[in-house]
Amino acid sequence: MPYDHLSLPARSRPGKVSYVQRLQPGEKLVVADLEGPGCITCMNIVLHRVQNYGRTLTLKIYWDGEETPSVDAPIGDFFGVGHGELYYPIDNAFFSVKHQTGYSCYFRMPFAKSARIEVENGDEPGGCFFFIDWSRFDEPLAEEQRFHAK
Repeated sequence: MPYDHLSLPARSRPGKVSYVQRLQPGEKLVVADLEGPGCITCMNIVLHRVQNYGRTLTLKIYWDGEETPSVDAPIGDFFGVGHGELYYPIDNAFFSVKHQTGYSCYFRMPFAKSARIEVENGDEPGGCFFFIDWSRFDEPLAEEQRFHAK
């Protein structure tokens, strides 16, 4: 199976978060505030179709109540789409970037207590759609690693 990194313990309860939002310049949005233990298995994001908008929005993810985000990056850069482009065709086990369907990330992102996903808009009005697929567990995963990206 090509996506072994997505396998989860049998005692998981799947959850999903879906959010559509129009964002004003400088606006911050909490996309998901998850209580764990758990693991994010997929994030799908579709952005307003404007050049450079992927560099305008900043993705921030906080694990287990931390004050400083472990993920703090422009959304386009996080997904491998730099230079303000709308998209590059990317398709591998961890990322998928498509012209019409947006950005997908399949990294396992475990957390012991909580996960908070935020976006912060820059100086361009626009909008975004988020879909977060995650599982909650009865006990924390044995993994103590946390996903980081800056």
